[in-house]
Amino acid sequence: MYFLLIRPQRRRSAEAKSLQSNLAEGDEVLLTSGFYGFVSGFDGDVMWVEIAENVEVRVTRGAVARRIDPKVESAGGEEVATDDDSTK
Repeated sequence: MYFLLIRPQRRRSAEAKSLQSNLAEGDEVLLTSGFYGFVSGFDGDVMWVEIAENVEVRVTRGAVARRIDPKVESAGGEEVATDDDSTK
């Protein structure tokens, strides 16, 4: 029972806590609400995310679903073409 329910839940919780504590200004993130944006500042447990030019929203760190890696994925959620993909 432990290996089926409790351990995976603890692992996901630890991964989420690690992600939230390692966020930095300039990181591109996907919020749980579905918005993509760039972290523009922190105020304790609250952070400011720029979702459009001159439009910032204030959210908690817990609202971050994941960090976007611009080398792998564009802001629209589509994969970025690499040199290997273009030769096919």
